[in-house]
Amino acid sequence: MVNYLTVSGYPDLQLWPPDCQVIGKDILRFHGIYWPAFLMAAGLEPPRSILCHSHWLKDDLKMSKSKGNVVDPFDRMKAYSCDGFRYFLLREGTPHSDSSELFILIV
Repeated sequence: MVNYLTVSGYPDLQLWPPDCQVIGKDILRFHGIYWPAFLMAAGLEPPRSILCHSHWLKDDLKMSKSKGNVVDPFDRMKAYSCDGFRYFLLREGTPHSDSSELFILIV
């Protein structure tokens, strides 16, 4: 938790609070309830808003480096170009529902 504050210049906190904190849906409880409570208890202002994003799925499981079920984005950029891959991520990576990796696996 301290790394959030130190990257913002703690104890001077020139960059705190963030206007929007972007988090994954699996850590919403911590960042929506506990983290703001910790900050307020320390006399610091919580983030102004939170954007909670969905997950990318592979074989109906959340992609994860620790699980080893990730797709290499550099391979996808070679196959589709940087702009093509960026378009796909922006179009398919919605905050309200998980996204499948089917399109990005096709070469």
